[in-house]
Amino acid sequence: MTSRSLGLLTSLMLSACVENPVDEVCREQPCPAVYTPPVSLVVRSPAGRSLPDITVTGVENPSCARFGPDEISCFIGTGPGQYVLDIQAEGFHPVHLEVNVPQEEQTACNCCSPGYAPQALRLRLDPAT
Repeated sequence: MTSRSLGLLTSLMLSACVENPVDEVCREQPCPAVYTPPVSLVVRSPAGRSLPDITVTGVENPSCARFGPDEISCFIGTGPGQYVLDIQAEGFHPVHLEVNVPQEEQTACNCCSPGYAPQALRLRLDPAT
């Protein structure tokens, strides 16, 4: 394939995304019915140490669930924006986090976008003693 052919092929591929209306592309390929939270947070304790329940403040209605004795997972937020949260657990140093969830526009090439770029964070709490 010549460089001219490659340029033409690239041009055609890019124009396919630009020329197709979002509705037509999304109708052809339905989006999965999966909720992606703006912020996914996994909190762990050091190896061999159990993690008590955590408290997440600064955000509305965090949804947290325990996954074993040393891990808790939380879903936080409802859309794009700046999230400021504090994580506390008895016997561990508190942690302050600021997370930016950028807005992401839907286009013909990403019509399944939730309207933001989800952020996934992993955090290990340090013992206070």
